[in-house]
Amino acid sequence: MTRKRLATDERRAQLLQLGVELFSRHPFDALTTDLIATEGGVSKGLLFHYFGSKRGFYIATIEHVADQLLIHVVLDPERAPLATVLDAVERFLDFVGEHAAIYRALLRGGLGADPQSQAIVERVRWTIVHRVGGLLSTGDVSGPVNAEPVTTQGGLRLYGWVGTVEALSLAWIDLGVERELIRSLILESFAPVLAAWSRDRQPRP
Repeated sequence: MTRKRLATDERRAQLLQLGVELFSRHPFDALTTDLIATEGGVSKGLLFHYFGSKRGFYIATIEHVADQLLIHVVLDPERAPLATVLDAVERFLDFVGEHAAIYRALLRGGLGADPQSQAIVERVRWTIVHRVGGLLSTGDVSGPVNAEPVTTQGGLRLYGWVGTVEALSLAWIDLGVERELIRSLILESFAPVLAAWSRDRQPRP
């Protein structure tokens, strides 16, 4: 079968989407370059041209998923903080529901977890911390490109809340808990963060 010629960006985007599908279904070690090439309708040489190796393809796929999550979960600074977070939580749950398999595998190390992939996950977590912290402090929800840890009490409390959101979202897709209950629990867990924000922003003694 003749392979369709695509522009460079289009072909790369197509391969990244393929990566999302394949890494959702297969552990990293069980997925061969032959299978990737066959499923994608490309030669192994072309796959190596774009990504260098299977691991490079995997890391690029994780970066892609992380970037899509951050694009999808936006904060609206025109709304009150709680309403803004509610809207963002709904967007987050929409994304998790649509990408449940790779989201689960990524957080639980089912994709051949290594320091580089875990660094990507941490970047997402701290970006969300910066965005929500910016919302509560100044209304600036853009967040930095390369989010660094925030070691103020407020930053650490937000980081803990992000962990709660992840745990509850996994309970939703793994245990079949109703989405409405998960959404309510996520918002309830945010209330103490919001209530303590002004105090938590102060430097630690």
